[in-house]
Amino acid sequence: YKCSQNSDLTKRARKIENLSKQRDKLPITRYDCNGILKIAIDINSKTADIQLYHDLIHDRPERISVNQEIRNFIGDRLHQTPAEI
Repeated sequence: YKCSQNSDLTKRARKIENLSKQRDKLPITRYDCNGILKIAIDINSKTADIQLYHDLIHDRPERISVNQEIRNFIGDRLHQTPAEI
């Protein structure tokens, strides 16, 4: 797994022609942190080898809260695909 703020994960913004569907949200801040988490599980010996690398300590991304109404909406539709919702 790579750090969610790793600059390697930067994608170019794409615009959608339908203006009502454009979100124009600000991108998260990216860093050259080389953050990576490697997990190797050995079922036979019931052990896990965990390696964490992070070259740069940086701020965490801003947390975005989801209100209870949205949580309930999602919870009521767990059997549906995103396209069906």
